[in-house]
Amino acid sequence: ATAAAAAGLDPRSRPPPTAGAGDGDDGRSIIRPAVTALIKEILTKPYAKGAITKEQFKTIAKKAVDKVVLAIPSKGKGSVPNTRDGLEAWLSASRKSKIKALTEGYVAKYATH
Repeated sequence: ATAAAAAGLDPRSRPPPTAGAGDGDDGRSIIRPAVTALIKEILTKPYAKGAITKEQFKTIAKKAVDKVVLAIPSKGKGSVPNTRDGLEAWLSASRKSKIKALTEGYVAKYATH
């Protein structure tokens, strides 16, 4: 064996990571489904009117969900809730309004004219 492997520096000699280690899930998985449902609800109206296509719906939904979820701080005020009650409090009317404005902005950007 090499000196690097003996010192534990060879990546091939490391044990596999434990489940969930380093996957970036700091509680955002609790919020993602709720945000996704809200954004899909917002997008249903423009889709039904034919303002956006199915592909545009998917693109807008993905971009909006990612932007909202990734903007959540992991600690401090406005951080990720870890309970159902915390989720409901986090998705306040004010936050829903901001998510709606973001989503409508994407609709305006991607809508077929």
